[in-house]
Amino acid sequence: MIELRNVTFRYNARIKDSAPAIQSLNMVFHEGEIAAVLGKNGSGKSTLSRIISGILKPQFGEALVDGYSTSIPKEMWEARSRVGIVFQNPDDQIISNNVLDEIVFGPENLGIPRNEIESRIQEISQILQIESIMDYPIHELTFGQKQLVAIAGVLAMRPRYMIFDEPTTSLGPEQTQALLQIIQKFAREYHLGVIYITHNMDEVPFCDTVFVMENGSVIRQGAPSQIFADAMAMRQYGLDIPAVTEIYQRIKTSLTETSVMPLNEEQFAEIFANSAHITQPEATPSAAGSTSDNSDNTQKNTEAASLIIETKDAHFTYKAGTPFAQIGLAGITIRVPQGSFIACVGPTRSGKSTLLDSLNGVLKPGRNMVFYQGKDIHTPGYDLSALRKDVGVVFQSPDAQIIKDVVGKDIAFGLRQLKLSLAESRQRVQESLESVGLNYEEFRNRYTYTLSGGQKRRVTIAGALALRPKILALDEPTAGLDPQGRAGFLQMLKQLGNDRGLTIIYMTANLEDIIALADTIYLLENGKVVMSGSPKEILEHTDTIARMNIGLPAVTRISAAIKRRIPSFAENALNLHELETALLQYAGPNGRGKGLNSL
Repeated sequence: MIELRNVTFRYNARIKDSAPAIQSLNMVFHEGEIAAVLGKNGSGKSTLSRIISGILKPQFGEALVDGYSTSIPKEMWEARSRVGIVFQNPDDQIISNNVLDEIVFGPENLGIPRNEIESRIQEISQILQIESIMDYPIHELTFGQKQLVAIAGVLAMRPRYMIFDEPTTSLGPEQTQALLQIIQKFAREYHLGVIYITHNMDEVPFCDTVFVMENGSVIRQGAPSQIFADAMAMRQYGLDIPAVTEIYQRIKTSLTETSVMPLNEEQFAEIFANSAHITQPEATPSAAGSTSDNSDNTQKNTEAASLIIETKDAHFTYKAGTPFAQIGLAGITIRVPQGSFIACVGPTRSGKSTLLDSLNGVLKPGRNMVFYQGKDIHTPGYDLSALRKDVGVVFQSPDAQIIKDVVGKDIAFGLRQLKLSLAESRQRVQESLESVGLNYEEFRNRYTYTLSGGQKRRVTIAGALALRPKILALDEPTAGLDPQGRAGFLQMLKQLGNDRGLTIIYMTANLEDIIALADTIYLLENGKVVMSGSPKEILEHTDTIARMNIGLPAVTRISAAIKRRIPSFAENALNLHELETALLQYAGPNGRGKGLNSL
């Protein structure tokens, strides 16, 4: 059992009246139990994980692991050896040069017999689907692959308790499902106690219990169904509920009464299909005529607009001419009209990050492949420094982009290169911080190492915005953001596009964030464009999307589950409002129209 007794911790303990990251915290975690820990960015979740694992010591109270204190020197080793942790950023814990050595490192140091180590590695590598990269050097892995290696290394040690801090942030749907399955397997078969920190509400139902944190304290605790029953409270905490639970609550007056609240798509589809007054109209319902920011003519309209940046049959090979050559781009052509929102969606190693780094000249595919405002950026003498001012890039890992130890100084770093006045620089720092939802006075003097993962990501985005680019190119920018922060960030992007005419290029492995925002979506695989089109056009090819290991939007997954039971239901809704409208067309007169404002 892990027990926290009245634990308090402050990062700036020497500063009078500094706010505690953890305050008078009392929690209990058991072996064999999977406990989700939820909370908005800065609520204390990551600090909690470091207290339990012994990385940080409580300044007040105590943390006990099976009765051993994480603070008493003679008990610390015993306490720490029982807890494994997977950090939000895998670079914070990987120490070896290649994959196999990294996974073997922990078990070997615990003195586990070689044949047992080999058995464990074989099992874990198969489940996490990393057999093909076991001989790879760490530096050649994508961020998502590094995350899987970090997870495998800790699982191979078989600790009694394991902490996962946002483990699926950079994983595709297949890898995510594989991880959730292996967590359940270890919890049930090996009585592993799991503390699962996440912002993805769709992952919470597989947990046994849920803790909700705010301002360093636990404010709610219960089973997933209990926690998600109060959608209004969850949103007040900066969180959300699964889309399937929300759509159920919106239209439940149209369904047969049931005591079971659905927590996944199949449960909802069964309730919907079995409802006594569900009708199946001959004409297939569609939300095509409902209000939306997108239309089937979007791509035609954007193609007619002036292009600001484009690639033409772009090729790039890492370590070209060597036995270790790897294809990054295999002939990608994308067209980005000025002021548009373009999404490039694909699984790991599809070419997203390589394409991103090619757009501002960090990587150089070659002549006649990348054009900015009609000019080849690899023409001899081309001013790449001016290009990089206009094309702001936000990398996948915020730690790779943060340079200074203080937030304000980090955001002002690029501005200083422009030799702006102090007043202008300060104004831009304040403007960019507040545009990403961080209060200027509260955060400008904060040390970057005290920030949560989500807060770090906002700071890197603020740093890019401070330069006032014409194009903002982002690589998985919402990873690590809480639901409220993610929704606010996406709304901010939309607003920036509308107000400033900013062009957005958004790289992601999941359609969820961008399906209702993008003008055009490019699906990438193995360095090539598989297909492109408007969001509704793309959603007509869900089989292809699923094969590519790309995350489907929740509304699409719900629609697919219903269609398996009601074949006449065919809907490619872009948001919950459109899906609700379509579902109510199937409901009888007793429920028609009641769900629109039911929350």
